[in-house]
Amino acid sequence: MPSFRNLMAVMNDELDVLEDSEQGEGFISIRDIKSARRKLLRGNTDLTREELTGVQDSLEDMGEVIIEDSDTTPREKALVVAAYQEAEVLGIHPRRNTDLSEVEEGEDLDGDGFGI
Repeated sequence: MPSFRNLMAVMNDELDVLEDSEQGEGFISIRDIKSARRKLLRGNTDLTREELTGVQDSLEDMGEVIIEDSDTTPREKALVVAAYQEAEVLGIHPRRNTDLSEVEEGEDLDGDGFGI
């Protein structure tokens, strides 16, 4: 498993790519995830309940849209798994009604030689 710092670097790159390719309003709120992560990493723990809920909802939506979409690429599935893992490290616990059973921890989904 990559270090948290490496995961952050990969996630920033992946989120930037995904942010550029957002498909319409309400698809995935990448900005909410990035903003909350920056605040938490700076030690700003006074995130509002709305901000935390927004991040939870974004992760949940991301899981439902990407994992259940038959056109999902392995890279996108890896992003979802990494986002869930990162959120848990940061203390944001997304609701667990998304089935991630198809993606196993350690699986190299994006072909870069590293598992999630």
